[in-house]
Amino acid sequence: MPTNSPLIITSTFMHKDTLNVIIITGEIKNIGTSTPNFVQLISTFYDINNQTLGNENTYTQPSTLQPTQSGPFTMYLSPNNMPLNKIDHVKYHLEWRTQ
Repeated sequence: MPTNSPLIITSTFMHKDTLNVIIITGEIKNIGTSTPNFVQLISTFYDINNQTLGNENTYTQPSTLQPTQSGPFTMYLSPNNMPLNKIDHVKYHLEWRTQ
C-alpha cells in the first residue's frame, strides 16, 4: 500500500480445510482520519515463476471503517477457480471509496 494509505492490513492467516478449500482470514485497520467505504481486499496469487494464477476479492465486515476501527475479512479459494497447489505467494491490494 502507498505510504500515505489510511488503511493497513494488520494480520492474515491462510489454511486449507478438509475439502481442499484455502481460507484466508485477517484484519484491516483504518489508521487515517477519514471514513473509507466499501473496503475491499484484492488478492493476486502467483506461482514459483511469478506467473499470475488468479485473483480473488472480499470486503471487510463492516465494509465501512471509522478512524481507528478494524474490520475482519474472510476469503475462500476453491480448487475449481485456480490450481491451489501451485500457489507460491500472494500480493494484497486494498481499494475503497470515500464520500
